[in-house]
Amino acid sequence: MITHMSCDDLTALMTSDSLFAVFDVRERGEFNQGQIPNVTSLPRSQIEFRIAELVPNREVPIALYDEGGERARLAADTLVRLGYESVSVLTGGLTEWRREGRAIVSGVNVPSKAFGEKVHHESDVPDISPEELKDLLDGSIKPIIVDVRTPEEYGRFCIPGGSNIPGGDLILWAEELRQKPTVIVNCAGRTRSIIGTAALRRLGLTNVRR
Repeated sequence: MITHMSCDDLTALMTSDSLFAVFDVRERGEFNQGQIPNVTSLPRSQIEFRIAELVPNREVPIALYDEGGERARLAADTLVRLGYESVSVLTGGLTEWRREGRAIVSGVNVPSKAFGEKVHHESDVPDISPEELKDLLDGSIKPIIVDVRTPEEYGRFCIPGGSNIPGGDLILWAEELRQKPTVIVNCAGRTRSIIGTAALRRLGLTNVRR
């Protein structure tokens, strides 16, 4: 059954202790430009392929929204056909959410990025500029560059000479890295390199920068 919910209803659902799922059914580029905090991106075109993994229990309430057009309703129709029992559409979508002055965030993995910035500030994680890194690479004593992204990301592009150690495995290499003159931790942006560098420094490594 498809129902409609207000922004107040959605807020109440997202602050409750019950099980629920909230999906933004716009395309990923639209989602990155602005979204309701703590929701999941699920473009309408991907629903049939991903929903069973994301919400295996068809009794869990699902809320959907788009910019305020037809995509959320069409996505809701799809979910009902797939057997989901409680599907709601946000009336007015993100447009109404904005109009009411409610919080909007942009980008992806926003909570984890915020946590990374908190760690960077509170742990005084040391940085290195591209110019400083180039000087080290041009010098006689080369730094060890550790790329903490996934193997798939590393395979697409990387800093020349960098070694791929996914973030979850980084601490397993701590003792070996401790013996190196300089260790540079990098990722695609900054969050994972902040966390990786902070983790190694908590293990006592003083030769690590990001």
